[in-house]
This record gives sequence, C-alpha cells and structure tokens, in this order.
Amino acid sequence: MCSLVEFVCLVMEKYYMKRMLEFANHRITKPLCMAYKLQTKAKDLDVHPIDENMYYVSSSENERTFYTVLQDMEMCDCAIGTQGKFCKHLWAVHMKLNINFRNLPKLLPKDFEEIAYLAMGYTKPEFFKSMKKSSIPDSDDASLPENVNLQNSQADKFKITEGNASKQTQDLSSAERKHSTFSSEIKKLNANFSRLAEIANENDSEVIRKNSMWEECED
Repeated sequence: MCSLVEFVCLVMEKYYMKRMLEFANHRITKPLCMAYKLQTKAKDLDVHPIDENMYYVSSSENERTFYTVLQDMEMCDCAIGTQGKFCKHLWAVHMKLNINFRNLPKLLPKDFEEIAYLAMGYTKPEFFKSMKKSSIPDSDDASLPENVNLQNSQADKFKITEGNASKQTQDLSSAERKHSTFSSEIKKLNANFSRLAEIANENDSEVIRKNSMWEECED
C-alpha cells in the first residue's frame, strides 16, 4: 500500500508535470493539428441560430441534413459529438459566431500559461506571449500616428529595397563562388578515385602474377 501511495505521489506527479510542461512549451502539436483539421472542415458549413442555446449546422456530405449543437451542454448530435468529442460542427459555431466552448483545443498563450502554472505553481506570463508582433492595424479605420511622415517612409522603403537588391547580388556572387569551388573539388575527388582504381588494378595483376609463379614452382 505504501508503494502505491509513493508511486501516485512521486512518480505520477513527475510524469504529469513533465507532460504538462511539454504541452505548455509547444512540444506537443496534436491540439494544433486537430484545430487546423477542424477549421478546414468547418469553413464551408452553414450555421443557423435557433435560439441563444441551440444552433443548426449543415452536414458536409448532405446539404439537406442538419445537426443540432447545444451551447450549454457543449455537444452535437452527430456521430462524433454524441461520444463527447469536439466535432467540426462545434468548431463551425465557434468560428462563425465567436462562441467559446470549454473543451476547445488549448491554443492561446493564456491556456499555455495556465497549464504551466498548474504544473509548477508559478509562471512567467511574458514567456508565453507570441514573439511575432504585427505592425499592421487591426481595423481598416485605424488612423496613422501623427508623427509619421509618409514621404520619408516611402524613401526609407526605397532604401531598404536597394539594400535588399545589393544583398541579393552579393548572395548570388557567393553562391557562384561556392559552386565553382565545389566543382573543382569534385574533379579532384574523381581524379583520386581514378588513381585508386588504377592502383587496385595494378595490385590485382601483381597478385595474379605471383600466384601463377607459385603454382609453377609447386609443379
């Protein structure tokens, strides 16, 4: 009994802590693959709200067939949804009506932060933030900052373009030099292989000659 308690308290605790940290650090990609798969299947489905809790979602195989999604129970009456799994019809409701479910795939930085906190008891929120920061305004009517000079921006853009062109030219020259060096090394290598083949043939001939002489001596 003591061994069982020790196993549950120590071994399993370390195992689950390791697994949760792997998930929080994006080393487990199954939820992300699942989300991409669901999004691909759900983008063409039609969602019809019936009331605040019920939605009809079209079938991908038969346009006349609709499945019922219940928001409060977070379930669908399709073959997958009745088993308690998160199906594409639930994803269609989430994607098109911006309705969140508790059993959505955990993909947000906040989700990873919570999993890490559950595993370690503490967390660093800035560690889980995305390293990609978009400079494009979120909305079309977003105004530009007052201190932005469009003329200077265009000039800077042109300078950057020239710099990129110069860099591409340098990269091309470097690639040509590498190709020339590689070709010369290949030629040297082929010459060495040819020389080795000649030496092997000479040695074979010498061995055959010595064997013949030895046979003549025995006779």
